[in-house]
Amino acid sequence: MSFDLLDYPWKQLEASDKYSFDCGDPDLNEFFVKDAIPHKKQLIGVTYFFIKTKIHAQ
Repeated sequence: MSFDLLDYPWKQLEASDKYSFDCGDPDLNEFFVKDAIPHKKQLIGVTYFFIKTKIHAQ
């Protein structure tokens, strides 16, 4: 399966965001739910995710 990431909206994860995340990998799920925001606050890294809904050109 291939896809062009430019076809999908990107969003920077913020502490105020309410989301659920499940990719089937417990370690990655835990990172997004518990570690991503603290890493940003500590300047370790910024986490981005892309939303599954594809943008349709008009």
